[in-house]
Amino acid sequence: MIPSLSPRAQQLSSRLGSCLSTTMSTDPYRPVAQARRDFGARLRAIRKGAGLTARYLADQSGMHYTRVSKLENGVLNPTEQNIREWCRICGAEDQAQDLLSILRAVDSAYVEWRTRAMEGMRRSQGPSSLPLYERTSTFRIHEPL
Repeated sequence: MIPSLSPRAQQLSSRLGSCLSTTMSTDPYRPVAQARRDFGARLRAIRKGAGLTARYLADQSGMHYTRVSKLENGVLNPTEQNIREWCRICGAEDQAQDLLSILRAVDSAYVEWRTRAMEGMRRSQGPSSLPLYERTSTFRIHEPL
C-alpha cells in the first residue's frame, strides 16, 4: 500500500500490484483494462451524480461526445487535464486528487506490465533460442478468435 493515496486508490493499487506480481496473463491489458473500466465507471457515476448527459459534458469540456463514452468504458486513458475538467464541470473538484492518484496507479501498472513483457520476450528471442529453433520441425501456433 502507498500511504499518500486515498483508501480507494490504495485498494486499486494493491489489486493491480497483486495481479501483476502473481501472474503473467497472455492478455496484455487484462489487469490494466479492468482497472480502466473501473475508473471509467467511477467517472460515469460522477457525471450521472451531477445529473449531466455525456453530450453536455462533452460540449462543456470541448471533447467529442464519443471520447466521453470511450473514457467511461475504459477504452481510452484520460489525461490529468481531462480529469480536472471532468470534475470541474460535474462539481466534484473534491474528488479530483483521488481520481488522479488512481489514474497514476493504472498508468504505472501498465508500465510495469510492459517492462515485464519485454523482459520475457528478450529471453525467448535471445541468441540461446536459436539452436532450439533450428531443431524444431513442427510449429504450432494458437491464435484466439
